[in-house]
Amino acid sequence: MAKSDSSTAKSDSRDYSHVNTSDTSDSPPSPSGVKDAKSQGFAAHLPHLNVWQLVGITYFSASGGPFGFEEAIGSGGGAAALLGIAFLPFIWSIPLALMTAEFATMMPEAGGHIIWVDRVLGPYCGTLNSAFSAFTNAFDNALYPVMFVDYLEEAVWAYTKRDFSDEVDIGLRVFTVLLCVALNIKGADIVGDASMLFGVLVLSPFVVMTAMGLAPVLTDLDGLGMGTDESKDSYRWGAFVAVMLWNTSGFDNAGTCASEVANPGTTYPKALAIAVILVMLSYAAPTLVGIYYITDMEEWEDGAFVDVGEEVAGPWLRN
Repeated sequence: MAKSDSSTAKSDSRDYSHVNTSDTSDSPPSPSGVKDAKSQGFAAHLPHLNVWQLVGITYFSASGGPFGFEEAIGSGGGAAALLGIAFLPFIWSIPLALMTAEFATMMPEAGGHIIWVDRVLGPYCGTLNSAFSAFTNAFDNALYPVMFVDYLEEAVWAYTKRDFSDEVDIGLRVFTVLLCVALNIKGADIVGDASMLFGVLVLSPFVVMTAMGLAPVLTDLDGLGMGTDESKDSYRWGAFVAVMLWNTSGFDNAGTCASEVANPGTTYPKALAIAVILVMLSYAAPTLVGIYYITDMEEWEDGAFVDVGEEVAGPWLRN
């Protein structure tokens, strides 16, 4: 995206509160520069998010793990899901990531696509974009506490028909929301660190499941349950397309923290490239293993990956 470090520095027109920013390396300016700025009475606010912190933020903006992808298999079958993972990035995810990298480099300000649309298309379109974004985020973000509690419930009451009480269910959902709010209030660097930690915790069971379950798949490809069904009523292509698009979008949200990113001209292209690959791998590998162990597409609904984990490694991985 940027031809050289010098061109990146020229394209970054942000006000760094009179702190020397001639150093265009990936590391933030030296503490002495901050001290000098403070001694002159300026409020020094230096961008500091690195590549891996931005990868974590982007990954959870776009995916957050294979959770929720089960519906794509249940509505369209394993073959369609794998084909979607293989081809959809080239016409959907990668263009979104490239757009985000370009605009975040040109306009590295807090606000992301809200700022970009306003600058390019004017205040009317900017206002519409802001309203639509607020509306969709209100519904989209409400899904995640529910999914978290559903999976937690599946793990805690794995072999019983018990459920959380309504009070515990609502309390856990509210706690999840408040935890995310607290992390965002603390700052983008805390969110970046927390995203990396959560990413390791979320993906670890899937890494184990894939490592243990992939060998049988590769030695018996004929055993893959591609989710074909003679009854056309079993396929819900509208739901399939919606789930696939939903699970492979969101890369533009990485631009909302552009003002916090050190050297956006080099950091964004690297982080978004890594994030796109990580998102697709985190869908493809568990799906490939999953459709080998659970061949009936009717069984693929939220929580199915938990069942796959038990099939692969036993009860310990399920929990």
